[in-house]
Amino acid sequence: TIARALAIADFHPLHPGIAAHGAVTVVVVPSCPDGRPEPSDELCAEVARYLCRRRPVATEIHVVGPCYKQITVMARVHAPGAVNSTRLVQDAVAALEAFLHPLRGGPQGTGWPVGRPVYRTEVMAVLSALPEVTYVEDVRLQVSTEDAARCGNAEICPRGLVTSGAHQITIAQETGR
Repeated sequence: TIARALAIADFHPLHPGIAAHGAVTVVVVPSCPDGRPEPSDELCAEVARYLCRRRPVATEIHVVGPCYKQITVMARVHAPGAVNSTRLVQDAVAALEAFLHPLRGGPQGTGWPVGRPVYRTEVMAVLSALPEVTYVEDVRLQVSTEDAARCGNAEICPRGLVTSGAHQITIAQETGR
């Protein structure tokens, strides 16, 4: 079954940087427990057949899966000295994995929107919401194998979808004042 689908007008999957007037690309995200759900060729073909019977005459229909970008968060969070730092790192990683999940994550918790960037401020908010965190500093986003996100945010291509990487969380424990 299909969890989500998004139609992108004037977009051809083989020519992503060029406006392809008359082309519509449908990105299909199947419903499955995998962290990187990929539609089968059969599912894409079935959706294409369904849409082609209903398309305007001069419209090209392309049905594809998402182009995944792995997002790794590197952050330093501050917490009281009495906090269990190992557990806090585990909680932080779990919160980031939940936020960056393609089907259950995103700002609304209904799945990461296809083509939507990851904003550094949102990642800071996710980490700041953890009960033991006093404040968050030095948040950096890494996109797949790219060095760092542009302007601190992770830009995603129009048919892109995020997945969680191996996050690196450092805990700075504060002593009493």
